[in-house]
Amino acid sequence: MSGELYWVIATAAALWIYYDVTKNKIGYVPEEKRFTNATPGLWALTTLVLWIVALPVYLMNRKQLIERANLRPQEPSKMRSLVLLTLAVLFVVSVSSLIGGSGGSESTTQTSSNPATENPQPPRTTETPYTSSQSRALINPDLFGNLAFGMSPSDVQNLGGFYAKGPAVEYSQGKPFSLTRYATMLDEYVKIDIYFNGPGGTVGGVVLQVQICDQAVVKPDGMRLSVECLDAIDKFARVLTSRYGTPRQIRIDNPQGGQHTDKKIWPNPNFEVSFQTTTGVDENGYTATLFPMFVFEKKQE
Repeated sequence: MSGELYWVIATAAALWIYYDVTKNKIGYVPEEKRFTNATPGLWALTTLVLWIVALPVYLMNRKQLIERANLRPQEPSKMRSLVLLTLAVLFVVSVSSLIGGSGGSESTTQTSSNPATENPQPPRTTETPYTSSQSRALINPDLFGNLAFGMSPSDVQNLGGFYAKGPAVEYSQGKPFSLTRYATMLDEYVKIDIYFNGPGGTVGGVVLQVQICDQAVVKPDGMRLSVECLDAIDKFARVLTSRYGTPRQIRIDNPQGGQHTDKKIWPNPNFEVSFQTTTGVDENGYTATLFPMFVFEKKQE
């Protein structure tokens, strides 16, 4: 079983189990000493780590757990909605990775090469040079070559390399839409979402996510970014700092949701360059740090 498929099943199972446990008010009862006596969060964590064991165990004991909950119901945590949202996002991300990997396999069949390594960096020597007015809108030549704000989808695909692969992804409401691309940058496999908006549907923002960061480290007190993920993030941050200078750090609190977003913002007069993560904490001290991403967004004129 591939790693991508494993995480699709694991996140789907964890999402359903957490929903089912909290819906039926199943929880930890201090007086009972049995291995199925666990909090909803622990059920979800165990399923993420080892779903092939946790899912059958839960299904076999579900009826008994519900009967016990009817006698001694345990109210769900106030963080229930956040945890469900987090698990849902993890599921969507894992499905996207699986689909991206499948698309890469198809390309491999046709070209006999790995799409993650065949042309990892934007091919700067073979592209048609852009005018000075377009060059002023370059998003970040160190990472994205000639990719620039204001480009149309066809302009982006004409850059060649990995930019030319795959269709546009349209949202349900129509435009704006995005191009999703996978590539190797700084020896890291990354996902790049290029968003189009405004008149004519031109590039208005880019989100870069390091794929190794999809695999969080699960501990008893919460979910953390792995050492490998943090090292990869640091590599990209150093590139941005060398071009834009030292970033400032801010924290945006959401007390009602029990979460906050940490952002590093690099100084730039024309567009915002930032790195951000979102962390949620429930009343039991369980934390989840997720959604690490670099964002390049054109400022509104």
